[in-house]
Amino acid sequence: MNDDNGNGFLVSCVKDELNAGLEHMDPAIMARLVESRRRALAQPVRAFLPGLHFMRLLPITGLATAVVMVAAVSLWYVARPSMTDTRAEEIEMLATQGSLDMYRELDFYTWLAETHETR
Repeated sequence: MNDDNGNGFLVSCVKDELNAGLEHMDPAIMARLVESRRRALAQPVRAFLPGLHFMRLLPITGLATAVVMVAAVSLWYVARPSMTDTRAEEIEMLATQGSLDMYRELDFYTWLAETHETR
């Protein structure tokens, strides 16, 4: 026992009182107590709930799950393409014109945009 709380005097008094009772104990009872203690110490240590030994890993798996989730969300957020001002203007222009002809020839306009960007 530690004397961290300033209870050293109380602890020593309790020990002395308990040890004083051992001097007057019947030798047969003392032998049975010693034998019981020896058997108890010889037994292997068993878990309180043997089927739930995996519960010790729950804090670790919870932390690992949180780290993976943060990494996935941060990668998803970075990987999302941002809408540039020109794209926003194109969408606005398409919405105001109301022309469906452009959708019919979308391949041509895609090709035109790609060749215009390479020059």
